[in-house]
Amino acid sequence: MSYQGSTPYGSDFAKSAVGVTALFTTRKLFTEMDQVIEKPHSEQSILVYLQCLRKLAEDFPEAVNIHFGRKKFEKAKSGFYEWFAKAEKKIPAKYRKGLMEEAEAEFLLWQDEVLFPERKKS
Repeated sequence: MSYQGSTPYGSDFAKSAVGVTALFTTRKLFTEMDQVIEKPHSEQSILVYLQCLRKLAEDFPEAVNIHFGRKKFEKAKSGFYEWFAKAEKKIPAKYRKGLMEEAEAEFLLWQDEVLFPERKKS
């Protein structure tokens, strides 16, 4: 395992640090998702964890894809919809539409930028 490199991501040690970050964020996403679905709380952490992972994947796609690929994305997306259906009435009406629009936009960004970036080039 290399400990140094000429770039911040240029060593095995640095790559594993990014992987640990992706793994931690993935675990937090699913732990909190399960909690807010079980007892429909109006917290909306699912989307922010997805956004954090997508932003991380912009610079470190391999590290994110190891811990959060298509199946986990689909699980998180389904979890968001399940949570929204259960907690919708607890979310103030003035935020519901905007939150759903942001969710749809985030899901599209995931598909275009992380899961299927080759589609953008075509």
